[in-house]
Amino acid sequence: EAAEELSRSPAQALVVNAPPLTSATTCGEMEYLAPLPYGTPAIRCWVPGGEYAAEQLGVVSYLTKPISSETLLSSLDALGDDVHDVLLVDDDPEALQLFSRQLALSPRNYRVIQAADGARALELLRQRRPDAVLLDLMMPGTSGFDLLREKGSDPQIRDVPVIAISALDPHGEAVVTSTLTVTREGGLSVRDLLTCIEALSQILAPAARPARRAPQETPAA
Repeated sequence: EAAEELSRSPAQALVVNAPPLTSATTCGEMEYLAPLPYGTPAIRCWVPGGEYAAEQLGVVSYLTKPISSETLLSSLDALGDDVHDVLLVDDDPEALQLFSRQLALSPRNYRVIQAADGARALELLRQRRPDAVLLDLMMPGTSGFDLLREKGSDPQIRDVPVIAISALDPHGEAVVTSTLTVTREGGLSVRDLLTCIEALSQILAPAARPARRAPQETPAA
C-alpha cells in the first residue's frame, strides 16, 4: 500500500514504524522496501505506544506527561481495591505537588508517600512497602530505570506494581527509538553515506563537533 501511495504521490522518504527486530530480519525487511517508486529512501525506526513501553520496562502502565487526573486515577483504579498507600517518585517539586493533588481528588483516599529521587524511593519501598508506585523515569542520580532494575532483583519489593509517569529524556523530548535504518534502491554512494554520517553526527552528538576557529579580523586601514 505504501508503494502504491508513493507511485501516486511521490515523497522525499518513507518512514516505517516497526518494533525492533534482529539484524537479519531487519535487513530482510529493508530489502523488501528498497525497490520503492522514484528511488524513494525508506527510514525504519520505532515509535512505540504506551503498551509496548510498559511491557519493555516491566511496569503496569506507561503514562505520558502531562497526565490528567482521570488518566492517573483510572490507572490506579485498574490495580484493584487493595491499593491504599502510593509511593510518588519525582525529582520535580511541582510534579510532586500536582500528582499529590490529583490523588487527593480520588474518593479512595490514597495515602501518598513522596520521594524526590530514586535512592530515597528504594529506601521507602523497602521500609514502607507501598501498594503501588508512580515513578518518574528521568531523574538525576538513581533514575527510574535504575530503580526498576534494582527493584526487579529484590524479592521483597519485586511484586509492587509500578506506573511510569514520564516519557521525557533530559532534553525534554520523547525517547522513542534506539535504532535507525536507512535503505534505498541501488544503494548509497560514498558521498551519500558521508553526508548522512555528517548530518546524523551533528544532530545526535553536537558536543563532539570540533570548534571552528574564529576568522582573523583584518586590521582597519
